[in-house]
Amino acid sequence: MKTIISLLALLLLNTISYTQTGKIDINNIDATINPSNVMFQTLVPDTNVYFKTLKRTNQTTIFSSAVWITGLRSVDSNLQGSYQSYIFGSNFNNTFSTGPLSCVAGSGTGGKKDFGAATISSSQETLWNKVFCANKWDIELFVNWYLCTQDPFCDTSISFPSYTIPSSILDWPAHGDLSESQDHNLAPFVDIDSDGNYNPNNGDHPCIKGDQYCWFVINDKGLSLDSRMGIEIHVEVYSFDKDSLNPLSNTLFIGRDIINRSTVTYNEFTVGQFTDFDLGCADDDYIGSMPILNSYYGYNADPIDDNCYGGVSQYGTNPPAQSVTFLNKTMAKSMFYDNSVGVQSAPNNLMEAHNYLNGKWNDGVPLHYGGNGYPAPIGTSISGVVYNHIYPFSTPIGISPWTEFTAGNPAGDRRMLGSIAPTTLAPGDVIELDLAYVFSRSDSGNLKSVDQLYRDIQTVQSFYNDSISSTCQAFVLSVPEENLIAAKVLPNPSTNYFTIETEGKSLRIDITAIDGKLITSELELNQSARIDATNWSDGLYLLKLYDERGNSKVWRIIKN
Repeated sequence: MKTIISLLALLLLNTISYTQTGKIDINNIDATINPSNVMFQTLVPDTNVYFKTLKRTNQTTIFSSAVWITGLRSVDSNLQGSYQSYIFGSNFNNTFSTGPLSCVAGSGTGGKKDFGAATISSSQETLWNKVFCANKWDIELFVNWYLCTQDPFCDTSISFPSYTIPSSILDWPAHGDLSESQDHNLAPFVDIDSDGNYNPNNGDHPCIKGDQYCWFVINDKGLSLDSRMGIEIHVEVYSFDKDSLNPLSNTLFIGRDIINRSTVTYNEFTVGQFTDFDLGCADDDYIGSMPILNSYYGYNADPIDDNCYGGVSQYGTNPPAQSVTFLNKTMAKSMFYDNSVGVQSAPNNLMEAHNYLNGKWNDGVPLHYGGNGYPAPIGTSISGVVYNHIYPFSTPIGISPWTEFTAGNPAGDRRMLGSIAPTTLAPGDVIELDLAYVFSRSDSGNLKSVDQLYRDIQTVQSFYNDSISSTCQAFVLSVPEENLIAAKVLPNPSTNYFTIETEGKSLRIDITAIDGKLITSELELNQSARIDATNWSDGLYLLKLYDERGNSKVWRIIKN
């Protein structure tokens, strides 16, 4: 059971609320996104419905997940930072606030802008207490509408009847408030006219990854904590719409830009990702690491996930495995702590959290290979070998396998932490940390799910390396006249049929519902075609034409 300090939890419940949340549910994962450092956590004690591994179910694998940061002030070597387990846990008060910090231009070396007090007002915290989301299909439609407005041969009243720019594009938080000394550039966007300012009327639009994308900004300075550092974090969460058998359909991506807005340089600055695994029932789990894949993971300790409490849904037979994978950084350390007391329990202060981030137990003793990872006589490790990763999936040559099975551990509630190597973080420096939450399930047992996870992580990593760009590329708006697709779609709206008339070019046509579901696809279209819509549900559809040169044009068509 997750323990709660009842009075303090009630006080927190009365002070935390989200003015707007986001939803990522384009694939099998169904995740509600809050503007908080603690991901997948509800505001209701002992409930977790925000990271579902299959839509329209209550089956979940993660109770909460959060970034931990610690570092030593270069001026006095004092330790500062922030760590969280879950909102209602013992560390709930060591948390982040919402909004961007001030960053007044200074005289520091390198010409960086991020020098100053790194402050934020309560009104700005309230203003930024929300999640901003955009969808790929909305942006594609907007781009094609804007292209039409720039094309003398395109009639928007015909091609895009009654189109209005959606609020997800109009209200995109591209810029901070300069009167509050916030950074001018915040949420990423495509700057069509290259003027440095976000203006959708000029074709500018959000720059997103994936098919669904959410963005928000948090900081560690808004709350009155002695350990605050002046760190601002831009968070992006996204997923891809893929075939259900593709590992990407069971993956959620989270990217963070961790920015030092203060005047202080931090030595031994360490970033880690904490995760409280609850694979269905929380009390029968094991954990492990895959150092070669920069991943840590949770899985069921036996072939059947059962005996849940608190309304949580069990997985039953063939329970899954769930990873947290570092995509663009090496996972230098991986540790766990248990829901108990002692040297392997949850950190009670910042130094203990710093120890965990650096591969040590909360008393500063390094992780040792074998047993429960703590050397005898207090622990059961007798190897004498200091090691960086707990329960590695692949065993080093010449060393016997080390898993929770070989250690003889009783199953239980598991929390893990993976971290990158310490670094120096000067004012204005940015650490980019990209993660993937990969869910895998075999039909041959709990351990086979771990084997499947090992394969799926590699597929996701390859996709990230090859297909996910870290920068925005503007769409080319100057299309040569001879390459434009000239066509008409009549009548629109229609109750039964749509007629498409072209100039005789060989074209391809796709029609999708507004939710992305493919309605019809024709490989070749010449001069005219009649589309039967009598069996369609009333509503809005997207009709897209392609030519052999890669040009395309989109119409909004209405069936009524």
